[in-house]
Amino acid sequence: MPSPAPPAPKSPKRTNATIALARAPRACSGAALGYFFIALVCVIWIAASFLVARLEAHGLSPVLLSFICGSGFIILVPLRLGTIARGCAAMVESARGARAGQRDARRGAGRANADDEAERGHSSSARAGAAKKRTPGEGHANAVELVPLATAGGEGETRDAERGKANETAASRAKRRGEAGMYSFEYHLKAAFVVAPIWVMAQLAFDYSLLMTTVTANSMLSSSSAVFTFVVSVYMGLDKFSWMKVAAIVAYVIGTVLVTLADRDPRGVNFDEASAEDMANNALGQNIQSPALGNVLALAAAGLYALYTATMKLYLKDDDKTDMTLFFALMGIFNFVGYGAVLIVTRALNGLPNLFFAFTERVFWLACAKAFFDNVLSDYLWARAVLLTSPTVASIGLSLQIPLAATVEVFIGQPAWASHFQNAALMASGTLFVIAGFLGVA
Repeated sequence: MPSPAPPAPKSPKRTNATIALARAPRACSGAALGYFFIALVCVIWIAASFLVARLEAHGLSPVLLSFICGSGFIILVPLRLGTIARGCAAMVESARGARAGQRDARRGAGRANADDEAERGHSSSARAGAAKKRTPGEGHANAVELVPLATAGGEGETRDAERGKANETAASRAKRRGEAGMYSFEYHLKAAFVVAPIWVMAQLAFDYSLLMTTVTANSMLSSSSAVFTFVVSVYMGLDKFSWMKVAAIVAYVIGTVLVTLADRDPRGVNFDEASAEDMANNALGQNIQSPALGNVLALAAAGLYALYTATMKLYLKDDDKTDMTLFFALMGIFNFVGYGAVLIVTRALNGLPNLFFAFTERVFWLACAKAFFDNVLSDYLWARAVLLTSPTVASIGLSLQIPLAATVEVFIGQPAWASHFQNAALMASGTLFVIAGFLGVA
């Protein structure tokens, strides 16, 4: 983007006023807009959870599913193709300019050394001549003769300085503009590079935990993500500690535990039964009975999810300066290239033998639909909600999907928790605790 021409004297005041007026509605509705995004994410996650349960019940590999979903962000690349191309070109130009600057610095240092040696030699000759015969005229002439040597050195330094200024690239200019306006391309690239592997590890840990433990245990342990998010956010200085927030988080965790205890059916909703072959050959090619490892993975997923949320907020602090589409497009490129390379190497070493088990054309398109809605769209809205509110508020805000999911279960069929009064009471009590926890941090 070319730098704007210098404005007239009164122009900056009008420009700043116009920008402030344009941003006023967005700033006033920032938190409200964040809550709206959280509600949309809840709806999307509830719908996607049914799809994921169906896909994994029939043996789709969590590794392959997470690769498809992580690479799904790459569909955003065409929307920012020009920005990515210009940013990469600016980075190449910056690298060339840096190398040219280093060469010029070495040449300048060499010329300076040569000038110093010549000056020392000339001074020695002048002193030797003066020892033989010194006159006022010769002394004056010698002094005059030294001036061009010093001037030559000064001109060399001036040329080096001018050449150094000429080596200033579009990348450095864009970086300076990013400090006053939008974050630069390099900054978005760095943020995506750091966040992408955390996102992938969180997804893998969560998906594999579902294969090794019950949904009830997974839900209970996943609720600890709010605790991890609050601790990490306070440690990074992204959120302020208060006992009100601690009480709200405790209420949220209690509510989540009550809700999961109310659901006696491990799957919650009765899908069509998976075939015997599907049950005998799941994503790892065997029936996994490792609840302890599954619980550890669920807890690890909660911690990684909190780290992902806090790290994104740490790099992208201002929603007005962040191009979220560019950020996720770059993250999609990193996921596709990095994750894809790992899968190729693993397959070449005869690893993941059942990677493509139960992978049909229909499953592929369902996984793509899940990637678009549950990852690309919902993660975009979720990231905007984190920037507009705070990591802790956004994490606990997602608890609204609990009463929403209960409502959906009532409408689509007879939920397991509604068959007994005790379970229904646990569900109602848990929902109240969850809502109280959200209101406590909102």
